[in-house]
Amino acid sequence: MLTRVENRGAFWSLLTTRGVYALNWYNVASIFSIIGVEFGQGVSGLGALTSSFYLGVGLLQIPGGLFAGKFGPKVTATFGTLVMSVAVLASAAAGQFEVLIVARFFVGVGMAFVFAPAVVLITRYFRSGAEGVALGLYNSAFDVGGAVGLFGWVIVATTIGWRLSLAASGIMGLLTAALLFFLVPRENVTARFSVGAGVLSRVLLDRTLILLGVVSTGIGVGSILISSFVVYYLITALGVAPATAGGIGALVFVVPIVSSPIGGRVYDRRVGFRSICVIAGVATAAATVLAGFGGIYGPLIAALVGGFTSGLGFTMVLAAARERIPAGPEYRTLSVSWVNSIALTSSFLPPIIFSFIANAFGYTPAWVGGGILCLLLISPIVFIRQPSAA
Repeated sequence: MLTRVENRGAFWSLLTTRGVYALNWYNVASIFSIIGVEFGQGVSGLGALTSSFYLGVGLLQIPGGLFAGKFGPKVTATFGTLVMSVAVLASAAAGQFEVLIVARFFVGVGMAFVFAPAVVLITRYFRSGAEGVALGLYNSAFDVGGAVGLFGWVIVATTIGWRLSLAASGIMGLLTAALLFFLVPRENVTARFSVGAGVLSRVLLDRTLILLGVVSTGIGVGSILISSFVVYYLITALGVAPATAGGIGALVFVVPIVSSPIGGRVYDRRVGFRSICVIAGVATAAATVLAGFGGIYGPLIAALVGGFTSGLGFTMVLAAARERIPAGPEYRTLSVSWVNSIALTSSFLPPIIFSFIANAFGYTPAWVGGGILCLLLISPIVFIRQPSAA
């Protein structure tokens, strides 16, 4: 696969940034059992932090896409990485839980300026015809970072404290911003880009992009709930040691390292797009439900199955979004941003619903409710046309 890379410095800087980006996405969920003790917070506090983050990363996707169209993907991704890193450092210094919630919102804001521009860049540095594979590898880098965040940061935080662990991950973010600045080539920004109401309406009202956003939300619900709550659930409800709980939670990111490139390769061949997305969504929903049963083995299997299917399905949906350009190629970033915005903005609700149900009725009904929500949201896949052969 890597023989198809045309600019290795830019390619590896983007993958490294993606990994650190994911680490800062999930490390708070990993170490919340420590953070919660200091601030006197339980599962509701974790739900609030998670929802705040998803609001930031979801609501700012469209501004991020517009910013990229105006100033270029490189400048946008570098700027977003800087904002993310500074907000992570602010999280480490938070003296009140409310400040931590606000800081996590701005971590999400920074990340909103990174994802879609980096998708456009990473596919640019792969040879034509293998863009789906490039996107799969990019998502695999996210999975590596997510696994380190969920597993490694439990160990780091218990060794040096949660504040120093967040400060370390914030500094890592600043270093990746430097990599983007120095290794990604300067780009010529098109003068054709505009943000008029006509162009925006063609993108934002495009039926296929909206449906892809809803389906992406459905595929992602299980992964979001498993990655956000399973470590805390294992520690507080099942009495599992933090390192073991983090290792189980990290599996939701270990297996997509393999399944994400598979999804990209399958998409490039235009084979069974809708069928595979349906299978991925149903399997993710079943895995979410399973997390609430079988003691430690339910979450273990849920992380394995949910991780594999979410990596497969999410990569295929984003590859389809990248190719859907209703307003011209210079708006490709905006198309990806819009699909991601729908998925991530909608994703602020599942953590709130999950934490409410868990507090009121227990964890098992909460996991079952998450699986049902996942099934409902993937149903619009039947209305999306099968991508044609290249």
